[in-house]
Amino acid sequence: MNETEIHIHLDGQQDGPVHLFVHGPVDEVTAVATDDDGPSPDAEHDLESMLARFEAFDATTAVRELFHQLTAQGWTALTPKPRGGRTKSEAAYLRMVFVGTENKVRIYLNTTALIASGQGEQAIVKEMPGAQEKSRDVYVYHSGPNGDIANALAAAEALRSYADGEAVGS
Repeated sequence: MNETEIHIHLDGQQDGPVHLFVHGPVDEVTAVATDDDGPSPDAEHDLESMLARFEAFDATTAVRELFHQLTAQGWTALTPKPRGGRTKSEAAYLRMVFVGTENKVRIYLNTTALIASGQGEQAIVKEMPGAQEKSRDVYVYHSGPNGDIANALAAAEALRSYADGEAVGS
């Protein structure tokens, strides 16, 4: 595979985030984790470390497959920020963000589930197959005894549609 290097210069006049989507045959998609300060210098390592952490907890988890499908569809992955003066976070989740033409949506991935925490996201996800409301969040299990990666992907697709201003389920 030939590598293609792309350089983009922005004049700083744009409002909000800038997203680059590559269309066409793609053999590998690399997600870049960002935070409010921009790309993390250890983003690829941090993402891989978190996925490996999930797999160490449960070798049968489908989280890596789900992660790769979501990033290929334009979702951005973020690792938890360290708190309390630590250099690494002890939290075990990935925050996935999709910025559509109309809305921005967020979900979380852990070893077994896609989790909707925001009220808007919960309202959409709770109507999806396999959704389970728990305390303050709505879960769609991608792994485990009741897990179904297709249900988790359907929930993410419904949120992506909403973010792009489409009617959910269309």
